[in-house]
Amino acid sequence: MQKMTGFNCTRLPGGVYLVFQRFADEGAISRSWSLSGRGAPKLSLSVLVQTRDEYYGPPGNRPPGLWKRVLRAVAKSNGRTTSYYCPDLPPSRSGIALAVPRYLATLRWDGRRWNQKVTEHLKRPCPTCTAAGWRQAEDAT
Repeated sequence: MQKMTGFNCTRLPGGVYLVFQRFADEGAISRSWSLSGRGAPKLSLSVLVQTRDEYYGPPGNRPPGLWKRVLRAVAKSNGRTTSYYCPDLPPSRSGIALAVPRYLATLRWDGRRWNQKVTEHLKRPCPTCTAAGWRQAEDAT
């Protein structure tokens, strides 16, 4: 289970915020920095560092040919990325990922139009978001 071990929010001039978050568990540490403001695009950088045992498996129990699988995974995870929030929204959140064994860095940005659509989307109930666990189910009255 991930545990938040650090959080810091700093307000910069012009209504821009710089947010730092740190999550840790037994096998990995994740750090995120994000920059956002009123009407401005959001920019974020995330870095994930995994322990050797978490990434490769326990010593003495690592399968043969592991380096080939690691090399393939690194090659596939580097480059441009696009992530989805909900199938009802367009896949506009983009970024660039760079991975080497045990380390993953992702630079992402969200445009103004996408942020507007997400805000409008969150104003009304969405069964897809609720089913995926991104939103709490509405209370039955």
